[in-house]
Amino acid sequence: MCLAVTRWFAMARVEPGSGHPDADLLVQGARRCVGTAFRAQGRGVSGFDCLGVVLAAASFAGIKLTARRNYSLVGCDLDDVLQNLDAQGCTRLEPPQACSGDMVLATPTQGQIHFAILTNLGLVEAHAGLR
Repeated sequence: MCLAVTRWFAMARVEPGSGHPDADLLVQGARRCVGTAFRAQGRGVSGFDCLGVVLAAASFAGIKLTARRNYSLVGCDLDDVLQNLDAQGCTRLEPPQACSGDMVLATPTQGQIHFAILTNLGLVEAHAGLR
């Protein structure tokens, strides 16, 4: 499984564990999704997919982030997704640099990308298998 971590442009100079206010808002926004049903392409109260959780967290923190037009659950290329995030102001990090509020991307299978928000207690994510 390939793993990538990105940091939001608003947190470009955050040191791990600094308690950056944008990081706190991103975590709060992600946690607001906990308990909501999983729904493929879900972007709201009726359900979220993993990208929906990340978009909701960004929105809660006042960060504009948009999904690629051709986003789907499978058939994605990690480099293309990372380029899209770079174009929106996100910065790729090495996993050991990650801190609470950062976005985690994983490729559990070829052509599939899974998104999550890192918190001090682990990941907030939407998972089809776990519902």
